[in-house]
Amino acid sequence: MIKRSKDNGHISITVYADGGVEALPKSLIAANEIAFPVMIADGLGKMNRTDLIEYLQKHRIELQPEINDSHHGFWINVRNPNFEKAFHLLHLSFFRAKPHVGQFEIMQEQWLKNIINFEKTEYGQHQKKLIDQTYLAGSEHISTNSQLVKQLEVVDISSTYRYLFGDLSKFKFVIVGDFDEDKIRGYLEKYIANIPTKTIEFTEQFVKISDKEVVVKSYNNPEDKAYISVYYANETTPNDEDTKIALELFAEIVEDRIFDELREKKSLIYAVETVAYNLFSRIQPAVFKINLSSAPKNETVILDAIHQIINDIKQNGIGKKDFDIAKNLYFTKASKKYENNDTYANYYAYYLAKGFSIVEIEKFEDKIQDFSHENVNKIINKFLDDAMLRTSVFSKK
Repeated sequence: MIKRSKDNGHISITVYADGGVEALPKSLIAANEIAFPVMIADGLGKMNRTDLIEYLQKHRIELQPEINDSHHGFWINVRNPNFEKAFHLLHLSFFRAKPHVGQFEIMQEQWLKNIINFEKTEYGQHQKKLIDQTYLAGSEHISTNSQLVKQLEVVDISSTYRYLFGDLSKFKFVIVGDFDEDKIRGYLEKYIANIPTKTIEFTEQFVKISDKEVVVKSYNNPEDKAYISVYYANETTPNDEDTKIALELFAEIVEDRIFDELREKKSLIYAVETVAYNLFSRIQPAVFKINLSSAPKNETVILDAIHQIINDIKQNGIGKKDFDIAKNLYFTKASKKYENNDTYANYYAYYLAKGFSIVEIEKFEDKIQDFSHENVNKIINKFLDDAMLRTSVFSKK
């Protein structure tokens, strides 16, 4: 519990567990996409769906369930002094009835239709080639296909819910805001401590990517445009905060450099986006990805320029000036998590679910401030040296 009076009479509750889609066995992966809408179709407790919506609006409560790649849970924002109602809703969210069969059939049919339509598109076929050549095992954790959706049964919805939410001991509860601590403890004892729970051991899942360079190019884009993606994936990268900081700084620096050199100076690209992800994944490799769009004729020169930029960084390191600018911006963004109760609660709950202690979390900002130019270059060079390269081009002749 973290008390702060910045938002008077307002609290945020975030409840997260490590796991998410990555924890699901293959038979339940497709079910996670529609589990929440199907389960909530009948509302909560004695409230039907319409009653629930009206109740949330009347009492100024936001309730949002989440199943992300590597974590899952709920977050609640309450802008009403009667916080007890939020804990009652949280109780009902864990303790669920049977899924709504009619809603399941509607959503399965619509979802199946959408996936089949996508699989028939030129881009859908391109993505399938990329996934098939990249993943030697566990590709269902990356992309759900129509066959998995066809095999879904309504029992899979409740099985997914029980599998992810049936073991209360896996969850970390974070409450941030303006509250009376004794009252909150009373609500926790009344509504959370008595939730039926049992020990659930997540089955260890497995994803394996090719150790060879993968290049997939398709030249049947209906648009007169090229979409280019370059991936660097590393299965040996440690899941720690130093690596996260280094790769996210690297992404910021590379994006600025590509934009400056290929957009501002040479007008070769329309847009660029870089991202580092899977940084705390239990089963997937850490990935640094560059996305670009351009005119089809510029494909070759763009790919050559990207590889030249990355090789230059490997050989000469990130410049001190670029590092200082990116680090200051990164620190400013990181500090914004304290601006609102909800971002504050989400931040703490996520890292607690990932196994970090309160002491470690509270030192993250100091870690950013102390992060050195030499450290980022050391981590990035190690990441790039051991990374598998993957290139995707979806363009037009």
